[in-house]
Amino acid sequence: MKKPNPPHRHHYIPTSYLERWAGPDGRVCQFSGPYRNVVVPTRRHPEATGFLERGYELQKFEPELA
Repeated sequence: MKKPNPPHRHHYIPTSYLERWAGPDGRVCQFSGPYRNVVVPTRRHPEATGFLERGYELQKFEPELA
C-alpha cells in the first residue's frame, strides 16, 4: 500500500540528537561553505538541518517506485 504523503527530507543526523546542542532559542548553529574560502554560520531549528532531500530515494526508478 502506498503512503499518502511520503517524506522527502531524510535526516542523516537525527533531530533528537541535534536538540542536545540547541541553545535557549531552540536552534543549533549550522555552518556552510557557499564559496571557496568563506564559512557562513546560521542559526537553524534542528528540523531544518542535517538532512538530504530525497536521500533514500532509489535513482533510475520511476517516481512511484523510487
